[in-house]
Amino acid sequence: RTDPLPVHSWLHPWLPVLGSQRMDPLWHPIRFKLSTCLAEWHPSDGSAFAMLHPWHKVFDQSSWESLLSRCILPKLVFVMREFVVNPRGQDISPFQWVIQWAEVTPNHFFLPIIEQEFFPKWQHTLLMWLQFETPDYEEIT
Repeated sequence: RTDPLPVHSWLHPWLPVLGSQRMDPLWHPIRFKLSTCLAEWHPSDGSAFAMLHPWHKVFDQSSWESLLSRCILPKLVFVMREFVVNPRGQDISPFQWVIQWAEVTPNHFFLPIIEQEFFPKWQHTLLMWLQFETPDYEEIT
Protein backbone atom coordinates (compact mmCIF):
# COMPACT_ATOMS: atom_id res chain seq x y z
CA ARG A 1 0.00 0.00 0.00
CA THR A 2 2.77 2.43 0.78
CA ASP A 3 5.53 1.02 -1.41
CA PRO A 4 6.46 3.72 -3.94
CA LEU A 5 7.61 1.06 -6.40
CA PRO A 6 4.60 -0.70 -7.98
CA VAL A 7 4.63 -4.48 -7.66
CA HIS A 8 4.32 -4.98 -11.42
CA SER A 9 7.62 -3.16 -11.98
CA TRP A 10 9.57 -5.90 -10.23
CA LEU A 11 7.42 -8.88 -11.26
CA HIS A 12 6.61 -8.28 -14.93
CA PRO A 13 10.26 -8.38 -16.06
CA TRP A 14 10.34 -12.01 -14.89
CA LEU A 15 7.39 -13.07 -17.07
CA PRO A 16 9.47 -13.72 -20.21
CA VAL A 17 12.08 -15.60 -18.18
CA LEU A 18 9.88 -17.74 -15.95
CA GLY A 19 6.66 -17.80 -17.95
CA SER A 20 3.18 -17.12 -16.69
CA GLN A 21 2.65 -20.71 -15.52
CA ARG A 22 5.51 -20.55 -12.99
CA MET A 23 4.30 -17.20 -11.75
CA ASP A 24 0.64 -18.24 -11.45
CA PRO A 25 0.89 -18.91 -7.69
CA LEU A 26 1.65 -15.19 -7.18
CA TRP A 27 -1.43 -13.86 -8.95
CA HIS A 28 -4.05 -14.76 -6.33
CA PRO A 29 -2.30 -13.00 -3.42
CA ILE A 30 -1.59 -10.01 -5.67
CA ARG A 31 -5.25 -9.76 -6.68
CA PHE A 32 -6.20 -10.00 -3.00
CA LYS A 33 -3.82 -7.15 -2.11
CA LEU A 34 -5.08 -5.05 -5.02
CA SER A 35 -8.67 -5.65 -3.88
CA THR A 36 -7.77 -4.59 -0.36
CA CYS A 37 -6.18 -1.38 -1.65
CA LEU A 38 -9.32 -0.63 -3.65
CA ALA A 39 -11.75 -0.98 -0.76
CA GLU A 40 -11.83 2.74 0.00
CA TRP A 41 -10.99 3.90 -3.53
CA HIS A 42 -13.04 6.53 -5.36
CA PRO A 43 -12.95 6.88 -9.16
CA SER A 44 -11.67 10.46 -8.85
CA ASP A 45 -8.36 8.96 -7.72
CA GLY A 46 -6.47 7.99 -10.87
CA SER A 47 -3.94 5.91 -8.97
CA ALA A 48 -6.15 2.81 -9.16
CA PHE A 49 -6.14 2.88 -12.94
CA ALA A 50 -2.37 3.32 -12.94
CA MET A 51 -2.03 0.45 -10.46
CA LEU A 52 -4.31 -1.98 -12.34
CA HIS A 53 -3.58 -1.14 -15.96
CA PRO A 54 -0.33 -3.17 -16.11
CA TRP A 55 -2.21 -6.28 -14.92
CA HIS A 56 -5.08 -6.39 -17.40
CA LYS A 57 -3.15 -8.57 -19.85
CA VAL A 58 -1.34 -10.60 -17.21
CA PHE A 59 -4.29 -11.96 -15.24
CA ASP A 60 -6.50 -14.47 -17.02
CA GLN A 61 -9.78 -13.06 -18.32
CA SER A 62 -11.94 -14.60 -15.61
CA SER A 63 -9.76 -13.27 -12.78
CA TRP A 64 -9.51 -9.84 -14.36
CA GLU A 65 -13.27 -9.59 -14.84
CA SER A 66 -13.85 -10.75 -11.29
CA LEU A 67 -11.51 -8.08 -9.91
CA LEU A 68 -13.23 -5.38 -11.98
CA SER A 69 -16.71 -6.62 -11.01
CA ARG A 70 -15.95 -6.57 -7.32
CA CYS A 71 -13.75 -3.50 -6.95
CA ILE A 72 -14.14 -1.12 -9.86
CA LEU A 73 -17.42 -1.40 -11.75
CA PRO A 74 -19.80 -0.78 -8.80
CA LYS A 75 -17.97 2.46 -8.10
CA LEU A 76 -18.07 3.53 -11.74
CA VAL A 77 -21.81 2.86 -11.81
CA PHE A 78 -22.25 4.95 -8.67
CA VAL A 79 -20.32 7.86 -10.20
CA MET A 80 -22.40 7.73 -13.37
CA ARG A 81 -25.65 7.60 -11.39
CA GLU A 82 -24.61 10.76 -9.59
CA PHE A 83 -23.44 12.43 -12.81
CA VAL A 84 -25.58 15.36 -13.93
CA VAL A 85 -25.69 16.49 -17.54
CA ASN A 86 -25.87 20.27 -17.29
CA PRO A 87 -24.93 22.27 -20.39
CA ARG A 88 -24.82 25.53 -18.45
CA GLY A 89 -22.10 24.45 -16.05
CA GLN A 90 -20.96 20.99 -17.04
CA ASP A 91 -18.30 19.29 -14.98
CA ILE A 92 -17.18 16.37 -17.13
CA SER A 93 -14.59 15.13 -14.65
CA PRO A 94 -16.75 12.24 -13.40
CA PHE A 95 -17.40 11.17 -16.98
CA GLN A 96 -13.65 11.22 -17.66
CA TRP A 97 -12.97 9.15 -14.53
CA VAL A 98 -15.28 6.48 -15.90
CA ILE A 99 -14.28 6.62 -19.57
CA GLN A 100 -10.61 5.96 -18.81
CA TRP A 101 -11.59 2.45 -17.68
CA ALA A 102 -12.94 1.58 -21.16
CA GLU A 103 -9.43 0.62 -22.23
CA VAL A 104 -9.15 -2.21 -19.70
CA THR A 105 -12.80 -3.17 -19.23
CA PRO A 106 -14.45 -5.72 -21.52
CA ASN A 107 -17.28 -4.22 -23.57
CA HIS A 108 -19.88 -6.51 -22.05
CA PHE A 109 -19.18 -4.82 -18.69
CA PHE A 110 -18.46 -1.29 -19.82
CA LEU A 111 -21.15 -0.60 -22.41
CA PRO A 112 -24.09 -1.24 -20.05
CA ILE A 113 -22.74 1.43 -17.69
CA ILE A 114 -22.67 4.00 -20.50
CA GLU A 115 -25.94 2.84 -22.03
CA GLN A 116 -27.89 2.70 -18.76
CA GLU A 117 -26.30 5.43 -16.65
CA PHE A 118 -25.09 8.07 -19.10
CA PHE A 119 -27.03 8.05 -22.37
CA PRO A 120 -30.53 8.42 -20.88
CA LYS A 121 -29.42 11.59 -19.05
CA TRP A 122 -27.60 12.93 -22.09
CA GLN A 123 -30.54 12.20 -24.42
CA HIS A 124 -33.00 13.82 -22.01
CA THR A 125 -30.91 16.99 -21.82
CA LEU A 126 -30.40 17.08 -25.58
CA LEU A 127 -34.13 16.72 -26.15
CA MET A 128 -34.88 19.55 -23.72
CA TRP A 129 -32.32 21.72 -25.47
CA LEU A 130 -33.76 21.02 -28.90
CA GLN A 131 -37.28 21.82 -27.69
CA PHE A 132 -36.41 25.40 -26.74
CA GLU A 133 -38.38 27.91 -28.72
CA THR A 134 -35.19 29.14 -30.35
CA PRO A 135 -32.48 26.54 -29.73
CA ASP A 136 -28.92 27.65 -30.26
CA TYR A 137 -27.77 24.91 -32.64
CA GLU A 138 -24.24 26.22 -32.58
CA GLU A 139 -24.12 25.67 -28.81
CA ILE A 140 -25.79 22.27 -29.07
CA THR A 141 -23.23 20.96 -31.54
